[in-house]
Amino acid sequence: IALANLLKEDPVKGWDVVFRELVKASPKENEETGEKEVDTDGLGILEPSWKDEALKHYVDPDPMDVEKSWSDGDRRAVTRAVMNLGDLAEERMRLEIAKAQSPARKLDVLNYENQLLAVLAEAPHVAERFHRSLVSFFLSRRMPRYRLSHYLTLFAKFRNPRQIHESARLRSLYISLLSEPDRAVQRQALSCILAYNSPNLKPYEERMMNLVENRGWRVALGQWNFDEVEEHQREEVVDVAMRLLYGLLLNRKGGDKSANSKTPILTTIAKVRDEELAILVDLMLGPFGGLERAMEYQKTFESGVSEDEYVLRGLGDEVTKGQMSGFLLLLQDVMRILGPKLSRYWSALFVTTLEITAAVQAEVENAMDVDHEFDVDVDAREEEGGEEGSEEQVEKEVLEESTKDPNTAEPGPSRHSAKLARNARKLAFKRFDSFFDSAVPFDYTPYMRAAIKSFISPRLKGFTKENMAVAGTFLPLIVTWSKHSGYLPYLEEYDSSLLPSLFRCLGLDYVGTLVANQILDIIENITRFAKQDNDPVALRIIDTHVDCVLGNLYSLMERKKIAKSDAAVQRQIEVLLFLAPYIKDETQAGQLLALLLPLLQRNARTVPEKVKASLLKIIAQLVQLVPAMRNVANETYRTSYSFLSRLLGSLGTKDTREALVEVFAQLTTVDEELRAIHPVLSGINTFNKAEKPIADAQLDALALLNENLYRGLSARQWLPLIHNIFYIIREAEDFPLRNTASLSLRRLVDAAANREDPEVVVLFGTLAYRGLLRGLESGSQDARGEIAGVLQYATEKSVQVQEISELQPLLMEGRKEDDVLLNLYHVQAGQRSRALRSLGDICDTGAISSKTLADIFVPILNGFIIRAANQAQADQAITTLGKVANHLEWPAYFAAWRRYMTLAKLK
Repeated sequence: IALANLLKEDPVKGWDVVFRELVKASPKENEETGEKEVDTDGLGILEPSWKDEALKHYVDPDPMDVEKSWSDGDRRAVTRAVMNLGDLAEERMRLEIAKAQSPARKLDVLNYENQLLAVLAEAPHVAERFHRSLVSFFLSRRMPRYRLSHYLTLFAKFRNPRQIHESARLRSLYISLLSEPDRAVQRQALSCILAYNSPNLKPYEERMMNLVENRGWRVALGQWNFDEVEEHQREEVVDVAMRLLYGLLLNRKGGDKSANSKTPILTTIAKVRDEELAILVDLMLGPFGGLERAMEYQKTFESGVSEDEYVLRGLGDEVTKGQMSGFLLLLQDVMRILGPKLSRYWSALFVTTLEITAAVQAEVENAMDVDHEFDVDVDAREEEGGEEGSEEQVEKEVLEESTKDPNTAEPGPSRHSAKLARNARKLAFKRFDSFFDSAVPFDYTPYMRAAIKSFISPRLKGFTKENMAVAGTFLPLIVTWSKHSGYLPYLEEYDSSLLPSLFRCLGLDYVGTLVANQILDIIENITRFAKQDNDPVALRIIDTHVDCVLGNLYSLMERKKIAKSDAAVQRQIEVLLFLAPYIKDETQAGQLLALLLPLLQRNARTVPEKVKASLLKIIAQLVQLVPAMRNVANETYRTSYSFLSRLLGSLGTKDTREALVEVFAQLTTVDEELRAIHPVLSGINTFNKAEKPIADAQLDALALLNENLYRGLSARQWLPLIHNIFYIIREAEDFPLRNTASLSLRRLVDAAANREDPEVVVLFGTLAYRGLLRGLESGSQDARGEIAGVLQYATEKSVQVQEISELQPLLMEGRKEDDVLLNLYHVQAGQRSRALRSLGDICDTGAISSKTLADIFVPILNGFIIRAANQAQADQAITTLGKVANHLEWPAYFAAWRRYMTLAKLK
């Protein structure tokens, strides 16, 4: 207050005092340490000239003996009274005053400086009168953000800022401060700008001030419509508004909890013209040299002055990791919202991102020279359930660093933490990737050699056991390149070891699912371009690396257990389907075939039929490449043929059965016997668009077999037909189709009864007989009736099968009306009951062995009991089962008893 009054009463003297103290309070650089210090000796003290001399004669009126733990109060009082008498009193007073003017504690210099500036702000006309000294002093000091506030408050009160010393330089400073992330600084800088009373800004003063208020800035955003700005005002208005909006983008403080939201701010910025976005881009690139520097190479390249590839220039040591991370975080939202509007500045943003990525990768490499565990990816913590590697957490960690004042931040990348370096690298790779996934057309080719050599190739060495369990930071970038045919040359042109290094990861024991999936994405994308577009680069890549891919993919599939939930392994099969047409090596084809065939044996829960369809398509492409599959007499061919035939009796979907028929079609090129029956297999497995079998085609195919083709068929020819016929009997819904299929089995019975081919007899006694037994347990009574009819026919033909020969008593000496097997499933209930009684009577004779009873008649009786048409039939079946049980051996008897006990519990 005293200084303020002094300024008003005597401006010259007051200014001298205040300005002298202000200069003394300003930090000065120490010549020895290089750090800024304040000399506090005598700072803030107006001392009398006689003070130092008086203090030399000062004597404590009450000296204390430090060794004593008590003091004499009476003695102290007498001493004080004597010193206050006469001349001693005046001397005493002077000495006390001198001592009182020595500071008792350390002075708060910053607060003292702020108070001095507040004094000047109370009399701004005095400061403006001596503007040359004040402005020169202000501009000669590099002040951090927190020391600017009171200076700006003072300057904003100048009545005629255009006439003060270095007015243009000051205005330039104010303009630069508009983009500060501190709203208080923004408000003060804006006040200084508005003090110039520009006619262009006058209509927008209120809206501009509202933008930098802690509350209500969202409402102020909605008030801005840049189309309404007059053309002659536009340059100045847009420049100020854009800088204020940029400051809001960086601001993460204030009472408004939504202050972190960049979307509404960028949406407002998107309303300006494309060429005016240069202000935003220049502000973003400010710490890295600005827009002009970033555009230098692209301009020379487009003008034809230089055709050389881009060479990294590096970032200055003054660029901090916080600035890098802050730029990368902001760039994400800028690219998302502004997108194509930034096309003319795309090269500047890309070059800066490239330089940042190279810089952080170099720092990580330097740190690895000291600590080899340093390069464990941040992503590893995501796999362990932590949040440290998430982008939100990365943003949280870099916020404080990115908002540090560049003048106070520690220079040089080596001074930043390892965590911040890893986070910056992770962000850099993500932003670099986003350029290639954007819709903005741009030729990145001149920059790719520098990019790959600086931060892609070094990462290939980082695949260690510690960080292979999760995705490397650069793998998504390679996946993105593989999605676009124009970027495929980047995968092989600049580093020939790039793709082999990735493919070899599949063969490592410790490769994680995420890494494997991303590498499979790369392979699948490349093969898609080769297959659909005949892309020459994709074809060259596959031709060069197919052996490497297959070899490591085999290792991966052998280690992984196929599971329905294991999407990664199922995708491996899809990749093999893409690669199969490009397999030319016989050894590779043989290995792949040996790997895939066992997978087809797994049940549908383990390997879904959709996956099996893909496997069969691959096998269809491989069979002619494998030498063993070109020789019918080879054991590998016979084993594979038998296995593929079994699949005709189990696979149920349209895709799998058609793929299986295609495999047999490929085998017909080397197997003449198979060529004869292939029309039957093809016709039986014909489907419509609704994925239902076409009954007419199936009937025609079976008719072809039953009328002529069955004569002279070998056991090997009958093998796939038997499996397919049993499948039809079990699954067919139409009676004519099921009846025709059972007729085909009778043709097999005829071939076995003729005994012309011993192998056919053996085939019927093993494969066909077991199929008949399984058919007796079918849930369909019609299917069980067809099977019983085939057994009756085989018994009648006296096929040489021990169990069937025991059924001769059931023929009732040829009387059809009494034949047990023919009447068990008769349409009339009386005939069925009569057949059941006859079966019980024959069992009582002991003509049928326990094994035959257990294999054939216990399942038949189970069907009558469990699925009885009426109670009388069930009762008769139970009576017959009792007679059968009397002749069962203990194992068969116990098995039947246990089954019925289980059924009783279920009831």
